[in-house]
Amino acid sequence: MNLKNEVKVSVSSVKAEFPQYSATQYNNRYIFIFSLILGLLCGCGPSSTDDFKQQGEAISRLITRDLKKVKSREELVKIVPLLKKRFSDLVDLMIEARKFQQKYPDALAAEELEPEMDDALLTELKRVYRLEGGREIIEDCQREALIRLDSFEHKRSRIRK
Repeated sequence: MNLKNEVKVSVSSVKAEFPQYSATQYNNRYIFIFSLILGLLCGCGPSSTDDFKQQGEAISRLITRDLKKVKSREELVKIVPLLKKRFSDLVDLMIEARKFQQKYPDALAAEELEPEMDDALLTELKRVYRLEGGREIIEDCQREALIRLDSFEHKRSRIRK
């Protein structure tokens, strides 16, 4: 079956499934829905200090929840990719907050996590550090994200000088 026949088959299957729409209307409808979703996803970044704080707390809760599940070195090794992603997400948010702070200097003050959340994360990190090789594994998970954050801060400080 060549490409022309495949296109004819798909158009006829669209007409069979949605007889009230022509193939063009059907495609336009999907393009519109896709554009709408893409616009919502791109436009939903943090826009205030509360947004940054809430997103930071959400990521911290996810890290805490992930660490609570870890009972052995083997379990920790299994979630390394997930932890790397979480730490990377946290650094992305921190970089975005710094950029927001540069754009709106009066809008963003340094805010802290809720004390109980901060304590829970610290407790879980200390517990995981006590596992065999736990400290090294966690530090390895954080390394790439922290290098990226450090690089951003160095560029930022050079620009200010």
